[in-house]
Amino acid sequence: MKTVFFVLLALFVAGACLAADEKTNLHSPYRPGVNSAPQPVSEGKLLRPMRYQPVDGGFSIANGEERFNRPLYIGHDGARLDAGDRPEFALYLPGKGGVLRLGLSAGDKALWLQDARSVTATYVEGRMVYRISDPLLGSGSVQVVAVPAAGVPGGAVFQILREGGEEGVDLLWGFGGATGVVDFRGDIGYTDIASHFQLRPGDCDGTILAGDEKQFVLKRGKTEVSAAFSAPAIFRPADAALWDKPADLKNSQGAEQIVAVGELPMKPGKPIYLLLAKGGSLTTRGEELESLFQESVAAKQTVAGTVTVRTPDPYVNALVPALNIAGDALWDGQGRFAHGNVAWRRSYFGWLPAYAGDALGRHDRTREHTRFAIARQLADPTEKTPAMSFKSDGYFYEDYGRIYNWNPSVADVLIRHLDWTGDLEFAREIWPALKKHLAREKRLFGRDGLYDAVVAIWASDALSYNGGGVTHTSAYNFFHNKAAAQIAAAIGEDPVPYEEESRRIAEAMQERLWLPESGRYAEYRDTAGLQRAHTAAALWTVYHTIDSEVPDAFQAWMVAGSLRTDFPQIAVEGPGVPEGDWRITSTSMWMPYVWSVNVVASGEIYLAALAAWEAGRRDLAWSLFMGTTIEGMFRGICPGNVGMTLSFDAYNGEKIRDFGFIGNLSRTVTEGLFGIRPNLLQGEVTLRPGWPEDWDFADFKHPSVAFEFKREGQTDTYRIRSSFGRPVKVHLVVPARGDGVTAQIDGKKVAVQNEPDAIGMPMARIEVPESVAGGEIVLTWSAKAPSVSRDGSVWPDPSGPRVPPQAIVANGEEFCVSTGDATLLQIKDPQQALADVYRWSKGFTATVAGPPGHRTIFAEVNQGQWTWWMPVEFEIRPALDIVTEADGRMVPRDESGALRFRIRNNTSGKIKTTAALATVDWKGNHEVDIPGGGGLSEEIIIPAGKALPGSQPVSVTIAGRTVEGTVANWGIAAEADRFRMIPLQGIFNARVTGMFEDGKYVRKDFPAATMEKFDLAAPTPDVPGITLSIPTSGLGGWCHPDAWKKFQEVGGLNDKGLRDKATSQGGVFRLASGVPFQIPTGKDAPNIALTSQWDAYPAEITIPLSGTASHAYFLMAGSTWHMQSRFENGAIIVQYADGTETRLALRNPETWWPVHRDYFVDDFAFKIDAPRPPRIRLDTGEEYFGATHYAGGALSQIESHLISGGAATVLDLPLDPSRELKSLTLRATANEVVVGLMALTLAE
Repeated sequence: MKTVFFVLLALFVAGACLAADEKTNLHSPYRPGVNSAPQPVSEGKLLRPMRYQPVDGGFSIANGEERFNRPLYIGHDGARLDAGDRPEFALYLPGKGGVLRLGLSAGDKALWLQDARSVTATYVEGRMVYRISDPLLGSGSVQVVAVPAAGVPGGAVFQILREGGEEGVDLLWGFGGATGVVDFRGDIGYTDIASHFQLRPGDCDGTILAGDEKQFVLKRGKTEVSAAFSAPAIFRPADAALWDKPADLKNSQGAEQIVAVGELPMKPGKPIYLLLAKGGSLTTRGEELESLFQESVAAKQTVAGTVTVRTPDPYVNALVPALNIAGDALWDGQGRFAHGNVAWRRSYFGWLPAYAGDALGRHDRTREHTRFAIARQLADPTEKTPAMSFKSDGYFYEDYGRIYNWNPSVADVLIRHLDWTGDLEFAREIWPALKKHLAREKRLFGRDGLYDAVVAIWASDALSYNGGGVTHTSAYNFFHNKAAAQIAAAIGEDPVPYEEESRRIAEAMQERLWLPESGRYAEYRDTAGLQRAHTAAALWTVYHTIDSEVPDAFQAWMVAGSLRTDFPQIAVEGPGVPEGDWRITSTSMWMPYVWSVNVVASGEIYLAALAAWEAGRRDLAWSLFMGTTIEGMFRGICPGNVGMTLSFDAYNGEKIRDFGFIGNLSRTVTEGLFGIRPNLLQGEVTLRPGWPEDWDFADFKHPSVAFEFKREGQTDTYRIRSSFGRPVKVHLVVPARGDGVTAQIDGKKVAVQNEPDAIGMPMARIEVPESVAGGEIVLTWSAKAPSVSRDGSVWPDPSGPRVPPQAIVANGEEFCVSTGDATLLQIKDPQQALADVYRWSKGFTATVAGPPGHRTIFAEVNQGQWTWWMPVEFEIRPALDIVTEADGRMVPRDESGALRFRIRNNTSGKIKTTAALATVDWKGNHEVDIPGGGGLSEEIIIPAGKALPGSQPVSVTIAGRTVEGTVANWGIAAEADRFRMIPLQGIFNARVTGMFEDGKYVRKDFPAATMEKFDLAAPTPDVPGITLSIPTSGLGGWCHPDAWKKFQEVGGLNDKGLRDKATSQGGVFRLASGVPFQIPTGKDAPNIALTSQWDAYPAEITIPLSGTASHAYFLMAGSTWHMQSRFENGAIIVQYADGTETRLALRNPETWWPVHRDYFVDDFAFKIDAPRPPRIRLDTGEEYFGATHYAGGALSQIESHLISGGAATVLDLPLDPSRELKSLTLRATANEVVVGLMALTLAE
């Protein structure tokens, strides 16, 4: 009764009206036909109600409104029946095969069932079940079940069962609109599928009907669909224009635009069966439909049960059957896994859908898939193909995706398949292909121990690393070479070259990509220019390094921790959402937006969750896993969906049903949540369950391995069954629940080992001797639990309460860590975050030292039988911060001249005292009362004085601590006589309108490949390898090499408005605040000084200065793009005569904006924690402070927020007026950008 009550309540809540406060806090996602992209994801507006609830292993909704949203998969050729929250069905053959409606008919009344008063829909085991009631039925109801027809091409069979109710109510049905139109992207996120698949009268042009009382054939052009009924069903052609008026439709006569309409008597308790199928003839007779229905249900149940689970969590119990169904449909029947089940249903064999094969127990399919790829591997023994050609010896060639480098992903699937099977015969079969692959990777992409990434992962459409050493592909190649050495040894080949290469990669990654201070891997390191590391790593860098076993346990823990600290934390919450800390995130925070690099993609988050489990961060993994599952499968448009992007993706919204990310989720469930990690090449399998600690039972059955877990008090029992077909040794690794344990295997006492380098909690390892069948393990734990810190905690004192993980600690502040009942053995401080450490047996104190950022230290402790590492995680901040509410959405402008800010107290204690405040021309005191741990003061307002527009230096002194910062206000009006414009005519080296030009920007030592007719081509035969870069125009990406031309079509760069306004004011352009800039007015006159790491312009330009100034203003224009995001692109350095300097970092996105577009800004993936600078539209001379007019055209679909004519950016820099000026240097520090200065003004 308890479960039933929960389900009924949940269904009621999901369909109930939202409270007024909840309505205002709802997230409004992008959805085609409803609104336009992008839709911001805003703090305080994240609520989304549950749509579906888990019921008996399925997904149920009461009175949902979506139509055609849940595909039911028919066979493996892409055929499907699109069902929905309401019982209306679109058949897809492939090609549109018509729409079926079912209804009620009573005398002159008629009703389509989708319009009934109450409809409860449940998606379960690959079929849809509807419970329908309506006043027309009286007290009765109708159940409709739709299921793909077993063994019938393009077929679906329906059961309609009436239970009780009024007499004289018949079944009404209508069918038509079989256009046969194939729709590659007819899916959610691309279109409004309800209107897209609905029947239109025009879809019925030329329809021909033929048949008898139990069968009919509907034909339109070359498309034929047949129908059969279990009872006589007299049909007739009806007028398609009356499709939405069933009472009129059933009595109409069709002519040119016809649908088939019929009626059948319904008797309570006696089901009616209906079959729809592709083709003009049916061999199944009406009397056979009942058995066909039963066989079809059983067939889908078998697929849904390929991998089975039983857990305390109803969401997981519903997820797995749906995953089995989706994974089965992903198989295309031609030896490959498809890229998606609906949209993009074609073979892109190099991405990761093939993970579904082994993870869901279909090893035969994985083997066939990899054989298909190997058969397509290019071999050029005559060496006619240039060695540095992308499609050279060793390339896995795919017709549809021939531009992508499938090789690393194919190799990964292949190697992990051998882990599952240990098939040495197959290993010998694939060995030549693996050797060729590894040789090609090194030949084309090797970068002195590291590897470049050239269209090598799913996110590649906008990735290009300009010849750099890239972390994710280096990790791939480390893992693949390491595995190749093991395979070679197993089959009698030479492992040494692969051992040496894997060691070389590991050393290079540690030396050049590992960032010890932050405890992270860089995204990549440049090999050109200043050869800097790009520190803002994306999600794929996090999970590939861990999944490829590159980091040690401590590095893996820190890298996985970045999932909570370095990426947006979007809370999954709202009416009906189960209680829990559920989160999702974006793949990066790179800006400006372009498709593929900053998205909220389910499969990427699932792999991040898998990496968190692999790193031992169970709570974090569960949070990401459940957040993604709830949002995608239960709150989305489609029940049980493994979609591509989620609703919190600002640009894409919820997109695609059952995408190839099915493979990603399959591995995450099997290897992460249930912890199955096979290594059959070594004859062993590790079981490391990742489920929540409060589960007291869990069953998992996979065709190769199964186990049952049960907890009773202090006793845990694991029954393990092996079906690998060969003897395997099992390693069971579980959290230690007590500080002591005894273990038995099949009734015999055995030793329990302490898992080395366990972090977060002690882990017990039990070795099950080699066996074909498995065994029973019984663990009896002592009553006293270990002192576990889980994901890291800081205690303010040894006896005090635990502070939540990721506590804030002020630099220079002492803190205290208690190890509870555990004895402290040693401290590991890999980020050098501690000073003055004082230890005792149960804890330590230390002073925090070092620059701001997230830090982790590890305390090795012992308690009872266990030794493990207790992580202590905290964020170092300065003791005090000056913070404002300004961000990248709006230029801060307060025309009263006041400065507004708050003081943040990062110390552990409350501050209640008098603060001394000072600006350039004002001093005063302010009483403050600020809580510790990051608490904020009330807003402080400094009145207007003689401050200049822009960034104002502010100083705050509290209790002997002084913090300095800047507060921006561009609303201040300044007197003209305070400014001195610096002439730059002798410095200018270009016109701003000539910034982008085909062929202008080339890395001469390593020119990039280009895309030609959907092929990658190296520019010359003697290049040192294949790489991708920004196009030679300086704008766009490898996937969109014509971006500059498309931008020109909508206006390009046009500075006429700026020049005209300057002309009208004697060569001076003035900001609204009064700041003047000297602007050349001639149409062809140079008007910008450009710098770049490219050879087209100097890397830096120095401008002589003299006198003194308190402020500098800059009119800037240049380029930046996502591959240089969260990264310094350039700098302005003002040198003083005494050798000191003041520096302004030009950092994307905070202070460096692209000339051709604005940034889209929200509170999560596109957050900018800096005031927006004023911008000037070049074509009109308009100064704007927020959103402006954006150009349209084809490019706007790829790069949003394009600015008509382009825009310059106004930046400023407070200076030291007491020092004599010497010079200003403009420097480009990032590759692939240009940094330009159009005007310079100093303020006295």
